Amino acid sequence: MENQSFCKNTFVKDIDYDELARDIFIFLRQDKSQRDLSRALGYSFNQVGKWESGHTRIKWSNFCDLLELLNVEVEKHITKITNYYSLELDYREEIHKILIKGYALLEISEEKIHKKIKKLYTSHNKNIDLSTVLELLDYNQHILIYQLSEFFDCSKISLLKEKATQYFDRLDAIAENPLIPAVRAALETDAYELLDKHCDKFVSIHSGASLDVVRRCIAEMRNHFEIKLVSKKYKITGPGYSFSHSHNERLRFFNQSLFKMVADKYPVIKSEWDTSYSENLSMGSVIVSPVSKEVSKELAKLLSETHSKVIAILSKDYKEYKDKPKNNVQVITSCSFSPSILSQEEKKNLDL
Repeated sequence: MENQSFCKNTFVKDIDYDELARDIFIFLRQDKSQRDLSRALGYSFNQVGKWESGHTRIKWSNFCDLLELLNVEVEKHITKITNYYSLELDYREEIHKILIKGYALLEISEEKIHKKIKKLYTSHNKNIDLSTVLELLDYNQHILIYQLSEFFDCSKISLLKEKATQYFDRLDAIAENPLIPAVRAALETDAYELLDKHCDKFVSIHSGASLDVVRRCIAEMRNHFEIKLVSKKYKITGPGYSFSHSHNERLRFFNQSLFKMVADKYPVIKSEWDTSYSENLSMGSVIVSPVSKEVSKELAKLLSETHSKVIAILSKDYKEYKDKPKNNVQVITSCSFSPSILSQEEKKNLDL
């Protein structure tokens, strides 16, 4: 699991979500006139003009109508992102509940935001503003860009350009250097804070990365203004590298590397390992079994819920255990994998 932040991303300045909603509509309208698009959406008057002027607020359902007019499969993308939550809830009327459950937004510790999200989750309003959906997505770092990138090129919209650049730069960084999140986490430990000055060897031990990899990761993070040197030690200044919900091709090598790291370093015979630097447990479980389609769906839902529960447990370090020392990096991996998922080329080569 990638490094996860439990507060709103403050690295990129806040944006006006109503303005963003209008800008998205203007961008997607392209060369159509406001009246032509209004008619295409089923309105007999210039409704698009009212939305774009701010006279009336754009609803999430209006956004869905526009995307589906452009042949974008909205429900398909929502399902892919939040897994099986969207099968239980209507993606047009209950998108706020899908996002809150799917992205564990109720676990955000900042009191003001938590109350706002809880109130929204318990409301019976089924006609949510697009700006509210955009704000919900922006509470979990990088999710706004990831979600919207499924629908259009975010870099083409001025209010999203900076966030999009940050998102793809960090995505490329961990695709190239998969241990960046582990190195970053080592810099966040209380034990590192107690050092007189930065020590690559210390970071190497706690991150599991070689000295060469540690240096490359630190250089990359400095380029991103993710860290800065203060009094001979590095301080975290950026939002991190969290892509837990992304289904991006560039994350394949990242996932492979982390799972390989777990496999290589897992202490099968613990007596052979030097645990003098470790204060945490290493746990593992592997089960291989034939299953029905129904059980497969249940397992997929369980893993999604497990991810949310892991995030909830980790968030305790920022609430219940905020005064407890945090001196070990923990790499948490979980997956359910079907060997029968084949590429098109593999299918062609089958002779059954």
